[in-house]
Amino acid sequence: MPTRTIGDLYQEYRGYSAKASDGVRTLAIAGIAAVWLFTGATEGSLARIGDTPPLLLLAGVLFGLSLMFDVLHYVGGAYAYRRVARTGERVIHERKEDLRLDSEAEVPDWLPRVPAAFFLAKIIALFLGWASFTAALVQALATSRTA
Repeated sequence: MPTRTIGDLYQEYRGYSAKASDGVRTLAIAGIAAVWLFTGATEGSLARIGDTPPLLLLAGVLFGLSLMFDVLHYVGGAYAYRRVARTGERVIHERKEDLRLDSEAEVPDWLPRVPAAFFLAKIIALFLGWASFTAALVQALATSRTA
């Protein structure tokens, strides 16, 4: 079986993660636009929420949640990694050692789970949003054929 370095594997992961995040953002914004288009809103106005089919409204909420989780993915990850780095800096300072960028710091098990949780949440919200949007369209088509 071929082998790769851990560094190479994480570099590949970061590349895929960045592309996935770009795709999530694009598809969530497109989903919000599609929901707005099918609510019957006109330029410069908003459709009344009461007139919006529930599945379409749910899709819009899920697309919005996907974008929120996207921001939290980066903000939560940045905060968590910064917190661990600052703790490591304090430990090094308490030991009276020189602080360098290549100084070692203990990494708690929970650290990579913070951004991973938001990464997964934004993808799930996006897929559920498109599933809800698709269900709303199918329901609208079924209703229009029987009318």
